[in-house]
Amino acid sequence: MLILISVMCLTSCIQVKEPDSGAKPFFDIPAYFNAEIAHLTSTQQKVNKRITLDDRTESEQELNINWKLEFHVFTECDLNVPALRDAYRTDSSGTSGNLIISYHAKDNDTKVREVSITFENNQVTSIRIELITSSNLYSLKRELSYTPGSGYHMEGERQVPGLDPSHYMIDATFQ
Repeated sequence: MLILISVMCLTSCIQVKEPDSGAKPFFDIPAYFNAEIAHLTSTQQKVNKRITLDDRTESEQELNINWKLEFHVFTECDLNVPALRDAYRTDSSGTSGNLIISYHAKDNDTKVREVSITFENNQVTSIRIELITSSNLYSLKRELSYTPGSGYHMEGERQVPGLDPSHYMIDATFQ
């Protein structure tokens, strides 16, 4: 009886590894930005920001940035979730050492509508993402871009029926 209980305890702690389903069909945006978050956090990257909300603009220098929070919208753009396996059309173009991979949503219900990633010598040189969310209550269109080593840009417009559209823009340049 003691042996049976011991075996049950030991086997209940064993984790069964799921078989590897192979490579992800699309560029792993969350993994890329999580690596960037780790790098920017470790180097304590400083940023000059210009923030515009409707007709008001202000500039500031940020020293202690929570990169996980700052890049949350990028890390949420995961094209590799099982429900999206067939949701995108992939296009690529390039020349020797340069490559552009684009993903286009096949329908208008997909939140991440378009992603474009530029590579030079197998290194990401820019990422551009277009997101659209809409419901009966509001619509939100956002455009994101990131250039490693340089900075990022976020722009969006929210429309609520019966109200004026609200527009924001964030331009951030690494120091």
